[in-house]
Amino acid sequence: MSDKNRFANLPIELTSEDISKDIMEAITKLTEKQSSDHKQVMDKLNSLDDLIQRVHVLEENYKKVLPLIQKFPQIEKDISAIKVVNTNLKTEMESYKSEIKLLKIKLDDREQHSRNECVRINGVQVDKDLEKSLGHNQAAMKAVEEVLKPLLEANKNRLKMPTEPGQFIKNAHILPIPKDKNGSYKVPPIIVRFHSRPLKDFILSNKKNLPIREIDVKNGVERYSISADLTKMRYDVMQKLIRSKQFSKCWHLDGRVIKYIKNEGDRIQSVKFFDKSCNELMNN
Repeated sequence: MSDKNRFANLPIELTSEDISKDIMEAITKLTEKQSSDHKQVMDKLNSLDDLIQRVHVLEENYKKVLPLIQKFPQIEKDISAIKVVNTNLKTEMESYKSEIKLLKIKLDDREQHSRNECVRINGVQVDKDLEKSLGHNQAAMKAVEEVLKPLLEANKNRLKMPTEPGQFIKNAHILPIPKDKNGSYKVPPIIVRFHSRPLKDFILSNKKNLPIREIDVKNGVERYSISADLTKMRYDVMQKLIRSKQFSKCWHLDGRVIKYIKNEGDRIQSVKFFDKSCNELMNN
C-alpha cells in the first residue's frame, strides 16, 4: 500500500477556531442542563414546603384528636354499660307491659260483670212524641217493655218474678248508630238494664220468640237483634273474629266465653276471652 493511501482516512487537523466552537457548544449544553436541573430541584423544594405545611396541619389535628383517642377505652366501657342498662330496661318494660295487660283484663272483667244485667237491642223504634214528653230513657223503656210484653205474659207463671211494665227494667238508654254501620241499623240501638239477671238470661234464650211490632215491620225489621252487652275490649274481639270469616258460626255467653263452629257440622268449641287460645284465634 502506498503512503498516500495509508493516510487517506486520518481526521483532518482541527483548527483553534473549531476547538473554540466545540467548547462553546459544550458549555451551552451544560448550562441548559444545569438550568433544567435547577428548575426541577426548585419545583421539588416548593412541593416539599407544601408537604411540610400539610404535615404540620396533621400534627396539630393529631394533637387535638389524641385526647379523644385516649378516651376510647373508657367510651367503650361506658357504651357497654349503657347496653346493659338498656337491656334491663327493655326487660322491665316488657314485664310492665304484661302487668298492664293483665290489669286491663281484670278491669275489663269487672266492667263486664257490672253489665251482667244488660242487653243491647237493635230494631226497636222509640216513639218520638214520648221522647219529647218523657225523655229519651223513659221513652226507650216504654218501647222495650212493649216489645217484651207478649213473651213475658206468656211465661209469667214460669218466671215467678215481676214482669209488669215498670217492674223489670231498671233503665234504658238510646245509643248513637255506629258510624261504620249506618246501613245495617234501621233505628238507633238501645241498651237495657234489667232488675234481674235470670230475666235477662231468659230473654236472651227466647229472643227468637219475640213478635215484631207493626211499627218496626214498617221500618224493615224482620227480627230483633238482642245480645248481652259487652265492654269495648270484648266487643272488638268479637267483631274481629266475626269479620275474619274463619267460622261457620261465632257467638259469646255473657261476655265470658266465646263459642264457635269452624265448619258446618263441626262440634261446638269454646275459649275464654283474652286467654291464649283466644289470642291464637284472633291471629289466624
